[in-house]
Amino acid sequence: MRWLKIPFSGFKRGALKMCLAILAITALALPGLFFRPENPPVGLGEISYKILIDRKSGEEIDNFDILEYIRSFETGLTEEEERELASLIYFESMKYGYDPEFILAIIQIESAFNPTAISVVGARGLMQIMPATGREIASEVDIEWEGTKTLYDPEKNISMGMYYLFKMLLKYRDLRLALVAYNAGPGYVDGMLKRGRRLPDKYVDKVMGAYEKIKLQGL
Repeated sequence: MRWLKIPFSGFKRGALKMCLAILAITALALPGLFFRPENPPVGLGEISYKILIDRKSGEEIDNFDILEYIRSFETGLTEEEERELASLIYFESMKYGYDPEFILAIIQIESAFNPTAISVVGARGLMQIMPATGREIASEVDIEWEGTKTLYDPEKNISMGMYYLFKMLLKYRDLRLALVAYNAGPGYVDGMLKRGRRLPDKYVDKVMGAYEKIKLQGL
């Protein structure tokens, strides 16, 4: 496996070593605490389990593959920042048990890898987080909240976005519901479910379509 030895910005050397040690442990343990073969997440059939649990895809992908895909977009980042982003996506994916290509698909649909992207409703950054949601997440993951500018920091945005997606997955135990909640908010999903209404498929279909294309390209 190829590795890019890339430091995360804002970390001192000692803190970085501790962070990587924690990631190495949680990468093996965290998903298995919640999802097992006999009780996997649902929502998209077998693919739900593969995206969140099956490590074969992730083990075949490394930082360099992710970096090459990121560089196919106009990110506005420096080469060093793109390398740091690739490294962060890889490690955070391993931390939560995601297939890295699945996360790349979400970021592609959300912002096309533009760290300064702002949606029509005010969601910001790479993983398009609303300021109110970002403030809440920041307190949960021990990230200093410095207002909306926090969401333009690629490292913080990715860390918060992946945590929030996992939080929605734990809440609903259904990948489709978790994706809709990530995009539209859990309040919207809860309201639709309470009224017995069908949730829209547009966002989920976009993400899964992008994911399938990335898989076919073979990073």
